[in-house]
Amino acid sequence: MENAEQAKQCLIFKCRAGSHAYGMAKPSSDLDLRGVFAAPRKQVIAPTPSLEHFTGGAGTDEVYYELSKFMNLVSTQSPNVLDLLWVSNEDIILNTEAWSILLRSRDQLLSKQIKNSFGGYANGEFRRMVSRARWHTSPLPVEPPKQTSFVTIGHNINLPEQVVMGDLFNGCWKAVSCGQDLFLIYPAQSGNWFNADHSINVVNQKPEGEPAAILKFDRDKYEAAKKEHKSYWTWVKNRNEQRSSIEKEIGYDGKNAAHLIRILRTASEALRTGHVQVRRPDRKELLEIRNGEWSFDKVRDEVNRLEEELNQAARVSTLPERVAMERVSELTVEVYEAAWWQQRAATAVQVKGDDTQFVPPPRDRIVVLDVEGTGKSSGERRSVEIGLVEIITGVRTGRVFHSYLNPMTNSSYHAAQIHGLTDEFLSTQPTLEQVGREMLNFIGESPIIAHGAASDLSMLNYDLGKAGLPLLPQEQMYCSEKIARQIFPGVTLGLDSLCVTLGIDKSVRDVKGHGALLDASLLTDCVLKMMELPGYFEIRTPMHPKSKVAAKRKTTSPVEIEMAPCGTKVIIKHRECGSTVVDIPEYPLDTHEVYLTARALIIRPIAVEGEERHPAPHNPRGPSIVTMAKEQIVRIWTDKDGEKTDVQQQEPHFEIGGLRL
Repeated sequence: MENAEQAKQCLIFKCRAGSHAYGMAKPSSDLDLRGVFAAPRKQVIAPTPSLEHFTGGAGTDEVYYELSKFMNLVSTQSPNVLDLLWVSNEDIILNTEAWSILLRSRDQLLSKQIKNSFGGYANGEFRRMVSRARWHTSPLPVEPPKQTSFVTIGHNINLPEQVVMGDLFNGCWKAVSCGQDLFLIYPAQSGNWFNADHSINVVNQKPEGEPAAILKFDRDKYEAAKKEHKSYWTWVKNRNEQRSSIEKEIGYDGKNAAHLIRILRTASEALRTGHVQVRRPDRKELLEIRNGEWSFDKVRDEVNRLEEELNQAARVSTLPERVAMERVSELTVEVYEAAWWQQRAATAVQVKGDDTQFVPPPRDRIVVLDVEGTGKSSGERRSVEIGLVEIITGVRTGRVFHSYLNPMTNSSYHAAQIHGLTDEFLSTQPTLEQVGREMLNFIGESPIIAHGAASDLSMLNYDLGKAGLPLLPQEQMYCSEKIARQIFPGVTLGLDSLCVTLGIDKSVRDVKGHGALLDASLLTDCVLKMMELPGYFEIRTPMHPKSKVAAKRKTTSPVEIEMAPCGTKVIIKHRECGSTVVDIPEYPLDTHEVYLTARALIIRPIAVEGEERHPAPHNPRGPSIVTMAKEQIVRIWTDKDGEKTDVQQQEPHFEIGGLRL
């Protein structure tokens, strides 16, 4: 990123700052703007210099920080940037999902270090205020300080006792260094120990004779005086004449005083509450200080009181001593990835009817999935083994989920030959109903990559639906086969072929054959390898297994179903209209059971006991389903073979807050 114009295209946050953000603005107040931008991926990764910040044009007070610079300043609790994380919503001009990541975690970005950063900043402001007050009564000369003004007689060796420093400016003398900022002065035939500009002139060759005295140069005082002189004339050149005249009249800079008192109060509040109060509740009092309604002594006393209050707040604060840098790094990566996703989306070509999505957004976590199944010999494909592998920021974490499953049916001959799992072995394993919740918790909301994602998702969601568990969203799935097709066009690559193409060692698969965790592990190696290839994160692939449009199309009303406490009724909750209660149809308790999913109540036969294994119910979705479709409660009665024999519909009567609709 070479210039401010490019950086502006990468803004992730922008807000009003200064007096407007504090609630202290006057009609004549300038508008201060602050913001944060995320440099593009290439600029961050490549070892090339990049902008750390940029400012606005002439006549504006705008400052925008690059994300890494901003996070470094936040970690040190810099008062200049910490406000941005707590500024009021009404002052936010631009907000993005990337910035929201920081807002959700801003409490983790405060520490007791705020005492030193805010307190030190306020202390510097106070010294500046005192200096400016002194400058009004004692203006500094145009000529800068001279080194000779900071030289004293450290030790008289041969000088008469009545000789003072001023006498050494007359006559001829030579100076020879005898230590840091110490020099011996000798009588000489010509020349002097200082130059025309009154800088010290030290010679290398020692003159003949005895030294007259040891002179000491106070370098620290000289540098301080030089710095003050520069600050004074910079202040004179840039000062606002109207503000300066008010300052001279009241004896101090009111705006500066209000600023430092606000900083001290904000720091104490943050240490006690863990929250930075940007918009000030003490606005009226701060405006009084800015307008000069307080005496200088009152301001000084308030500063002293607040410094003691700040020390006390730090002693009792529950904030950590320092911000955890590991967490700062994690958040920085997460924000960068979200910002890069935003940048890609903003520059992507929009095609009418576009039915594609980027590869998994560069978030901090991805789950790689593989599922082995029964095949279709039983008329339905069921899962027999699930393997999940976790990736965080492009690195394996070592965390996996693996389970064999009892499919409650037999595997086809072809499927059994592929995965090698016998029906006898699988009959002893847990069902998806027993381990599904643990599996879903492992996945969470992370993107899922699978090879042939449509097939795996279809089979897994079928089983999840049977178990009454939430289905995996279609837009959460990504197909590595289709991703590979974008990288290697014109070639369809199975997992074996992809491993060979990418140079991944698959010898273990050649020996052991297929296995969900084994295949998920190999696929993880492939995905990590593909992520290293140029342009990987610009790949777009079709949605799986349906388009985003189809995935969002509503085929049923937005309802949820739960059992009523009495056990004989179900409550259908409509997200917009309220809730209604429906009786559970009668059913023979000895042969059937009630099964509740998120969207339907199912009455199904109980598995037959006493046999070698428990087969799946002949008609698992019957004989009755109570659900809701097209704004009507629907009861579907089926016979033992699953054929619909009767469909009853009734208009729902929803209640909201006890009011029957």
